[in-house]
This record gives sequence, structure tokens and C-alpha cells, in this order.
Amino acid sequence: MLRLYCENDLETTGDLREALEEQIELRRTMMREMEEELQASGMNHVFSLQDLRSKSDAQIAEAVIKQGVFLRTGAIPRKRPASNKGFFYKAPDYIQFRTEQLQSVLHIVQNSPMLMKESGHVAMPAAIKKLRIELGGVTFKMGLGGLHSQEAEVTHRADEETILRDIDVVSYYPYLMLNSGMYPDATGPTFLDVFRDIVETRVAAKRAKNKVKADSLKITVNGTFGKTSSKWSILYNPQMMIQTTITGQLSILMLIEWFTLAGIPVVSANTDGIVLKYPRRKEERQRKLVSIWEQTARLETEETNYSSLHSRDVNSYVAIKTDGQIKTKGAFARAGLMKNPANEVCLDAIEAYLKAGTPPEETIAACTDIRKFLTVRRVSGGAVKDDEFYGKAIRWYYGTGVRGVVRDRETGNAVSRTKGAVLMMELADTLPNDLDHEWYVKETYDMLADLAVLPRAPKPKLPRRGTK
Repeated sequence: MLRLYCENDLETTGDLREALEEQIELRRTMMREMEEELQASGMNHVFSLQDLRSKSDAQIAEAVIKQGVFLRTGAIPRKRPASNKGFFYKAPDYIQFRTEQLQSVLHIVQNSPMLMKESGHVAMPAAIKKLRIELGGVTFKMGLGGLHSQEAEVTHRADEETILRDIDVVSYYPYLMLNSGMYPDATGPTFLDVFRDIVETRVAAKRAKNKVKADSLKITVNGTFGKTSSKWSILYNPQMMIQTTITGQLSILMLIEWFTLAGIPVVSANTDGIVLKYPRRKEERQRKLVSIWEQTARLETEETNYSSLHSRDVNSYVAIKTDGQIKTKGAFARAGLMKNPANEVCLDAIEAYLKAGTPPEETIAACTDIRKFLTVRRVSGGAVKDDEFYGKAIRWYYGTGVRGVVRDRETGNAVSRTKGAVLMMELADTLPNDLDHEWYVKETYDMLADLAVLPRAPKPKLPRRGTK
């Protein structure tokens, strides 16, 4: 029994290693490059190279910046005590608004004190939290992390007269950090030289389609921003973090205001990008506004044209690109190492319907892979059904004639969406006889309704109390 148990664990670990091989190799590559830099400097006896294979992206970023500062200054950056002193955000001079509404927003943001929590993070000012900005019929909400539009259950389509375009800012937060001129206390201004080299090298590698180098530097670029809000890091600087995120939101709002005043509707916005839906006759005007904004904000954008965009909300959507590729996010994203599987056959059916009009019933009936019908979930207190304990990691499919739910053994609460669930702890090779195909068909239609692709089925009317 022990051998069989260990065999399963070893096979699973082997599968995990294979899935992570690219990330592991990236870390090896970075370690080799860092070692070569140290040896070339002749100071490898002073600075200890860290093993990056067990580190998160943010931890890798800290290690790379730390070595870069050391190679330039000869001093190893040391963590400084975290300050609990509050501060005010100051917008860069180029942030200028034309409408009274956004001028008021700028005044509120610059006059809201940024107070520190004991955790070392900045507390969200109530005045900013309650802001709701209406532009062109779309509501936008600010936060400490990024700007978000508030759309729900909406579909947009391009046609011969209409362009549907996603505009993203290249390396948005990294360039905002550099443009601010701010730096962590522990590293001093040398941080700006080190970080600029990394950001620009990464952008160049991406354009040259050098995937390995671009991906390795992406780890450092993205991880660096995350560490600015960690009081345990040498990169800690909450004021720099706020300067980056708030400036990013105000800059995007400025561009949205320009488009709105020019009659070019913005239908969605999310942290570092916006989606436009506008008449083709305004193409030249749209490009001119983007060019002026890029020069004003000292940033660069890239664009993607969509055939259609189907949103449950700003964080969960399916976009069909004009070249036929599909972009998904949130509830409609595929399973991976960071997301458990959940009824993947429904996602297959949605994509087939959106791309080719294939009825969901056909896609689901044609699927013979049991893994596509499974949901995997972690139950922190351990899962129990029909008085049998199944452990903390469970998987199930939906079957016909099934009663009861799975419950958390510690709390007694029902595990979400387990009504009709049949636990399958040992993976079968074929589809079970009691697989409820109709459940998956209905789920697909409900998800298509969430995307405003199809009308939602009316709920059955229940009799009033006291009637027979």
C-alpha cells in the first residue's frame, strides 16, 4: 500500500515538474547570467548568489535588483525600518482634465491622506473608494490597484462600419515607476539605472521574439512592483507604489476623457488598457489622440482588434480576435497550475458557439474525455458526503438522480456548487453511465447568458404563499 501511495505521489510530482520545466529553466538561465556578471566584476567572493529555483517571481525580482545595485555601488542594499508616516499623492504636471467631473476627481485624489496600516500597506482613502466616474455612459471605479469599468453582461461586436479595439500600455507600471523618478530608500537612486536596464532589455527581447530572455526579465519587471508594498523587502516604498498606481489610473482617465469628448466611445477599462468601439471614419482621429497621449505621458501602447467581446464583467470575458484567436479571462479562462479545472467542456462549447455557431448540445455530446466534465476543489476542513470522508482535495462530475451535497467536515457548510455532484476520487477511463449531459448543456447556456450572447432562460414562477 505504501509503494502504491508513493508511486502516485511521485508520478504527480513528475507531472508537475514537467509542467514547470519552462519556469525552472528560466530560473536556471537567470542564475547563470547573474553568476557570469558577478565573476566578471571580480566581487563574487563578497556577494552570495542566491538559488532562484525555489523563489517566487517577486523574490526573484528582489534578488536581481539587489545584485544589480551591488555591482554598481559595491554596497549590498539592506532593508530599512518601515515608516508609518502618511503622505499625500501628487499628480505629475501632465495630468490635466477638461471636464469639471474629472477636475473634481483630481482634487479629491490629491487631497485624500494616504494613511499607513500596521501591515505596511496603504489604507484606501474613503473619498477615493466611493468615487464613481461616468464617461460616455460607462461607469469607472478607482482603487489602490487599478482603474476598472463597471460593465456587466454585455456583448460588443465589430462590423463593416465599427471598429472594436483593445489598446494596452506597454510595461505600464514599470515605466510609470521609472517616470516618477522615485526609488526605494534601501537602494538609493541606483535602483532607477538598474531597473531601466531590465525594463528596456525586456521590451527589446520581446520585440525580437527572444522568448526565453523576455520571459525571464518579465519575472523581474512584474515582481519589482509587487515588492514596493512589502515592508520586509529592500524595495519597499509605499509612496512609490501609490505614485505608480494612482498616476496610472489618472493617465488612463485622461485618455478616456479625450476619446469621449471626440465621440469615440470607451466600453471597457482595466488597469493598463481600454477597449474602444467607434466608427471607422474616426480611425485617424483615434490614432492621433493615442499618439499625443503617448508623447504626453512618455508611454507606449499596442493594439489588438476584436471581432467581438463578450463580458460577464470587466474581469471575466471572452474576446474573439480578428485573426480568430480567442482571449479569455476570469471565469472563462482555462485551467492551469494557478486555476483548478471546472467543467472545461462548457468552455469548449462556448468557444465553439462563438466562433462557428455550433450548438452547445453538439459539443458536449461529442466529448468523450471525462476530465472535461470534472470540477476540482480544495475543501479546507475536509470533504464529507453520505458520512464518508474524502480528504481536502476532491473532484466530481454532475450525475443524474443524485441527492445531497458535499459538506465541509469542520464547519458543516455545503461546498459550493456540489448539488448533484458525484465524487470521482479515482479517475475513470470512460464516461460514467450516470453523467448528466443536460446539466452541462444548461450550464453552458447560463454562461452564454452571463456574456449577453443569448437571452437568459426565464425562471419558473412559484405560487404565492397560501395558494394551492
